[in-house]
Amino acid sequence: MRDGKVVGAVLAGIPLSRLAQRLSRQFRVEQAAGEPVWVYLYKGDRLFHWDTPPQVDALIRDPTVRAEGLAASPSGYTEKARLQGELQVYGVFPIELLAPDIGTIIVRTPE
Repeated sequence: MRDGKVVGAVLAGIPLSRLAQRLSRQFRVEQAAGEPVWVYLYKGDRLFHWDTPPQVDALIRDPTVRAEGLAASPSGYTEKARLQGELQVYGVFPIELLAPDIGTIIVRTPE
């Protein structure tokens, strides 16, 4: 601001792929003795993740399913699915503080 007028702006942030990496690593540290937890972030139809197993990626990749789930429950939802023959539950939760189309998907998988 100069003389009450905006003369410039600063935009700072972290790429969603790096944030997903940090969150996944943190869960691994906290859950070291338990089952792995994978964190995905989404922005619209795009999915951001790091070092996640391909079978888990396939489980949650469909943006249409995510959009339908969020349309029915805008504050987030959980979904049941089979992974490696075992019943799994994952959660999809919007992070509207960042943007209306950004959120997280958290999956706990068998070892």
